[in-house]
Amino acid sequence: MAPKIRVPANFGIEHINSEVHGNLLLKLKDGQEIKTNSMIMSLNSPVIDNLTTNMFQSTLEMDDFTKQAVDCFVEAMYSGEVDKLEKGIFEDVNKMAHVFDVSWLTKRCITFYKTNVLQFENNSYDEILFACEIASRAHYILKQSYYVRLFVRNIAAREISKPIFLQRYMADFSELSKRQIDMSLAVAGNDYNLVVTSLISHVAKTPSAKNLTKILFTSCRILMSKNLARIPLSTIMRRSIFWLKSLMYQNPVKSKGL
Repeated sequence: MAPKIRVPANFGIEHINSEVHGNLLLKLKDGQEIKTNSMIMSLNSPVIDNLTTNMFQSTLEMDDFTKQAVDCFVEAMYSGEVDKLEKGIFEDVNKMAHVFDVSWLTKRCITFYKTNVLQFENNSYDEILFACEIASRAHYILKQSYYVRLFVRNIAAREISKPIFLQRYMADFSELSKRQIDMSLAVAGNDYNLVVTSLISHVAKTPSAKNLTKILFTSCRILMSKNLARIPLSTIMRRSIFWLKSLMYQNPVKSKGL
């Protein structure tokens, strides 16, 4: 077990790739490698400490991440700073901090998200979408739900129009992933009608039987996620078909429970 030394700390980035101290090899894509010191890495990461001390590993496969991101991660371990952290590599660095349980770096990533990713210079859709997808993937892949909360609070504080954003975000409704559906619901909050409105808009623009099944199951998934489990799935599907068919043929009808 690594000795109790407070991190982050500056161990000197000049020691990265040292022939003398580099006893832990990080293997990257395309055969690239970075030599690191197992003690320095272990002081920052209990996961790496376990892998090297108890499982006697001398190499770590890092080919899921870009070299730029791994360089940033390693320099952070050695210097205690995140000077090279950028928006383009943020998700990779945040994922490494999570996977290797580097608690102080995880906190720095949250700070970076607040002060950089969420600071929309022009309040453009692309800026907002970038921050939205980061939050969505952090929640879906890493179970980091606070990124979603930060995003939702931020757009509320900036008075960004939820209906306008969701209209674009959910434009291709039949192709939305479960992750994106969950994010749409998070953005909508208690205003469920925002999601329903986007669904109606999509169906109206795409009156194709080919897309009906996808739209149907997507709408059912949304309904089930809104604590409607007391209604049998078959009933939800039946009501959804009835409702969607009426929309496709532009013959509005009243549908109970929707």
